[in-house]
Amino acid sequence: MQNRQQRRFGPAGLALALAASGAAHAQQAGAQAPAPRSQSSPTSSDSVLGEIVVTAQKRAERLQDVPLSVTAVTGAALQKAGVATVRDLPNVVPGLTFSSQGAWQEPAIRGVTTSVTSAGAENPVAIYLDGIYQPSQTASVFDLPDVSRVEVLKGPQGTLFGRNATGGAIQIFTLDPSFTPTGDVTLTYGAYEGGAKVGNEGGVKGYVSGPLVGDVLAGGVSFFYNRNDGYLQNDVNGKKTGGATSQLIRGKLLYEPTSALKIVASAYYTHRTDLSTEAGLALNGVSAGTQYPGAIAATQPWHTSYDTPQPLYRTEAYGGSLRIDDTTDYGVLSSLTGYTHARATEHVDVDATYSPACLAVFACTDYRVSTPEEAVSEEIDFASKQYGPLSFIAGLFIYHDKGTLAGLVDPTVVPGGIFSFEHQVVSNAYAGFTEITLRPTDRLTLIGGLRYNYDQKINFGETGDTPLVQYQNKVWHALTPRYSARYDIAHNINAYFTYSEGFKSGVFSDEDFKTPPANPEVLRSYELGLKIVQPAYSLNAALFHYKYTNLQVQYFNGIDAFPANAATATINGLDLDATWRATPALTFHGGLSYIPHAEYDKYDNAIIYGYPLTPGGLTTYNNVNVSGSRLVRTPKVTANLGGDYTRELTGGALTASATASYSSSYDWELSRRVRTGAYTTLATQIAYKPDGSHYRFVVFGKNLTNAAYINSTLLDATADMVFYAPPREIGVQVEYSF
Repeated sequence: MQNRQQRRFGPAGLALALAASGAAHAQQAGAQAPAPRSQSSPTSSDSVLGEIVVTAQKRAERLQDVPLSVTAVTGAALQKAGVATVRDLPNVVPGLTFSSQGAWQEPAIRGVTTSVTSAGAENPVAIYLDGIYQPSQTASVFDLPDVSRVEVLKGPQGTLFGRNATGGAIQIFTLDPSFTPTGDVTLTYGAYEGGAKVGNEGGVKGYVSGPLVGDVLAGGVSFFYNRNDGYLQNDVNGKKTGGATSQLIRGKLLYEPTSALKIVASAYYTHRTDLSTEAGLALNGVSAGTQYPGAIAATQPWHTSYDTPQPLYRTEAYGGSLRIDDTTDYGVLSSLTGYTHARATEHVDVDATYSPACLAVFACTDYRVSTPEEAVSEEIDFASKQYGPLSFIAGLFIYHDKGTLAGLVDPTVVPGGIFSFEHQVVSNAYAGFTEITLRPTDRLTLIGGLRYNYDQKINFGETGDTPLVQYQNKVWHALTPRYSARYDIAHNINAYFTYSEGFKSGVFSDEDFKTPPANPEVLRSYELGLKIVQPAYSLNAALFHYKYTNLQVQYFNGIDAFPANAATATINGLDLDATWRATPALTFHGGLSYIPHAEYDKYDNAIIYGYPLTPGGLTTYNNVNVSGSRLVRTPKVTANLGGDYTRELTGGALTASATASYSSSYDWELSRRVRTGAYTTLATQIAYKPDGSHYRFVVFGKNLTNAAYINSTLLDATADMVFYAPPREIGVQVEYSF
């Protein structure tokens, strides 16, 4: 059998191996690794900052050769920046806002997001876990304990990633097994001392990997458990509330019988119970509940009040994948099979107040919602070798999903509830795609790609105790092209232009199952970029222009709200990121996203809730013309700046890091009544590792500025319900590795 160092890897396998072997900063704190074997190795003068390897184009490539805006961040860099879940990624990715409507997670990249939460309504920013698409909006709060790296792709990815990647894609890659015995266990204790109550947090995470059968079969297991007892105060009784418990286990097998074949199988299970996600407050007392005598409404960040059973958010998810990479004389043939099953349960007091009198007249209610979802997928790709100036990628994709939204409106004064419904959407998607890369000269690279998408959605519904009935069967077709040109101005300096398109799938209504669906959104992107990598610094810049059509929004027919296509928009902006190695021991990294123009060009049938506030809630205004208004959840400026410092001391090594993140203000709804103000957060970490020791001791801080900023809302006529990001946390860690 060949020596392992001589074995060939497929594109995905190479990228994962490279990312796991290096931990530094890519763009703002990303992954460095040797150049892919198809690329020439950098000269010694270029290797000061190393090479950054990503799989944004479904093959392992140096980031500087990819004509797209990509941020890649290693697991080590995420930990230094205080990033524990995907909701924290904006700390290291400018232009990304990870907001939500209660339990519905709705990330935005460069202002592209959604506000629709119906069954089968997916995000326009696609999330992938080890290459498998994760469709659920309510079960996408992924903990990141065993991450190799995260890649955030900005702009439409409609050719290689397909439907629902209009705004971009977030790729999460977990650690692969190793043929060298390795392991790591980390104990953590922290205290949330900036909230209404002091909350204690403790957890353990670990990863163990090694050979099982010689150098043919290796295995790896990761585990994670975390618990906090809450930092919120319930103003009804003055007691602490909002605790959370999260746990995860993941197993992987790596099988390499020959130098040409690599197989990775994985399976995972995760469970989370959270009493804070649905425990909000009525901003400025705007709630139907406050219009009744005896009401108690929280008024300060990290306070809450409720009169129905305790707010609850619980998720359970499991799944797995099988990846096969077969390297041939002509290229690499890959198969990726995936399965995911997720179920989320939410209980929320939608008026966000303690108001028994409001409950008694049914103006205040408790919603209880369950959102099970199950999906299977298969993708087959072929990445050719280089044939002179030509190479290509071609693939087929098959996807099936069943998503359900089952709800109960249940005032506590009416046992059994007063209204229930179930809405189910079955999705079937098929696609074929290809992308050709041509190098007519040593300096010029041209890329052209096209994807054909077949997207079917079948709509089922029932109310009360009636059985599910099929109401609609809708099919959409779409062609999503991409064209890029990259010109190498000088060694490791290039400029590029990329035109790309993407579409977000159509959406059915939860209110009236017979209502025609909102058709897919379409986004056309024009991006001009510059990438520079030098011995002591790197710089990446991109100008972008978006034309956004068929935006899926909500309209009102006098009784209920429905999704519809009612808006067009234009978005213009600039992305910058840089890394500077000031000394061998000190490195700075930062990024900036500036979006001065993000407006609805035409939106003349908006639904707005506004004053006066009545015992029935806010007044509803229909068909309001908000053309020319700024897109919601789109800050003009987001930025981060960080540094890493290492110093050898007598008897050990000291490392220190800090990351500051800034966001300008942005609105959550069209009346501009609910707003997140400008804020800055700071995360730090100081670690000491004694010489020759397996232990590492860490002191960390998150949100040290104790910024009280709104990162989630649940807005309707009943209340302006808002939720605040966690307060300041200070803690310690003890790590043991071998």
